[in-house]
Amino acid sequence: MKKKIYILLTLMLMGMGTATATDRLTVEDVTITQGQQATVAVGFKFDQSGLYAGYQFVLNLPDGISVVTNSTGGILATNGAGLKDASPTQVSNYAEGAWNVACYSYGSTLKGTQNVLFTMTLKAAATLAAGEVLTATLTDIRLSTTDSRSVRLADASFDITIAQPADIRITLDEASTTLPSAATNANVRVLRTISVGKWNTIVLPFSMTQEQQQKAFGNDVALADFTDYKTVTAEDEINYIDVYFRTISGTLLANHPYLIKTGKTITEFSVDGVDIKPADKPTVSRGTKTIKKDFVGSYVPIIVREDGLFVSGGQFWYSAGATKMKGFRAYFDFQDKITSGLSSRVVMHLDDEESTGIATMNGQDTMGDELFNLQGQRINKPSKGVFIQGNRKVVRN
Repeated sequence: MKKKIYILLTLMLMGMGTATATDRLTVEDVTITQGQQATVAVGFKFDQSGLYAGYQFVLNLPDGISVVTNSTGGILATNGAGLKDASPTQVSNYAEGAWNVACYSYGSTLKGTQNVLFTMTLKAAATLAAGEVLTATLTDIRLSTTDSRSVRLADASFDITIAQPADIRITLDEASTTLPSAATNANVRVLRTISVGKWNTIVLPFSMTQEQQQKAFGNDVALADFTDYKTVTAEDEINYIDVYFRTISGTLLANHPYLIKTGKTITEFSVDGVDIKPADKPTVSRGTKTIKKDFVGSYVPIIVREDGLFVSGGQFWYSAGATKMKGFRAYFDFQDKITSGLSSRVVMHLDDEESTGIATMNGQDTMGDELFNLQGQRINKPSKGVFIQGNRKVVRN
């Protein structure tokens, strides 16, 4: 069938005629994403309708642009409204980057003075540079008239702009109440605030290499892993609590709470190519089977249980049972509470030495006469409500 169409069309094109000055084929400029496909429409603009019954031209594509074929190798070309009753448009590759395109309409003509001849699908190689503009041309354009004459039109061209793929990321938000979903080789955006120059808690549902950590948090990022816990007692009262950490380098493990310190304020960060595998309760436990001290993470906002220790502003605080902790953070569930008064401390030891950064973290809810809300935030100008002052609840009317 293809050979018959080509033979018939060639015979009809033997007697060359002359087109009107404005008769032409048209192709709109197109944008194709790297490695993706886009549809282009070849149309026409004629002075009169009903003069032509077929066409033939050569489509010349630049390097990196190809015509999409189906599973059997056929070209995905679809006749448009201008060729509604015609035979299918034939597209064949006869040279590198060059495609012969032809169609003849039996018993009907190209419809209208402006319409679509056919559409086809082009693909851009993934190696093409984003922002690059390439030019494709239609050459040797010949139209067959209804009285068996052939008319040659001027060449046409269109631009192909190469676009960068959209950055499709999974967003993990510290304020979201939805648990992260598992995903493989995901690009992730994490909305998680980290205060500069202070130890913060962090837990993530994916691992990060040291290179990924430095890219996300800066080259001076520091991580510390919870290793031990001790209480110092006097006369059956807990005088202070020692919490031990060791600094680590290398991989940040998924579902493993850490302390983190950065040299810049972080409001969000991105990581590419990670496997998200969230645990229901990401926890680091130290101690014996019967006496466990837990560093408990959460991917969604929670209320820290009463007497749970949380970190805020580079200090430990006891929760009064109403402290709301945002997601991708952790708190300490020691089940022990300092009982010997406001002079007692929760002390962080880093690499077996008392940390100068948070050595004097106070283990109480508040200090002195300062007022705090139930979330552990200092209140300078309190209004009416319930507050924490000197490790006890007070009501201001």
